Amino acid sequence: MTSAFARFPPRLQAAIVSNLGWSSLRPVQELAGHTLLDGNNAIVLAPTASWWQNGSFCISIISNANGTRA
Repeated sequence: MTSAFARFPPRLQAAIVSNLGWSSLRPVQELAGHTLLDGNNAIVLAPTASWWQNGSFCISIISNANGTRA
């Protein structure tokens, strides 16, 4: 299966790498990414102290998928 990150438009991939320094997504972000890219809604529960990263990640995906910027 192709990663959710690989399914992102090149511009979004570049923004994630340059702004966050990530070359891949965390497992929960991969699962949420596939769900959102397939046009479905998602509620994400991530067992981590960095909940804000997952929330901002989802907002960025939604914004970029809609052609807007968050």
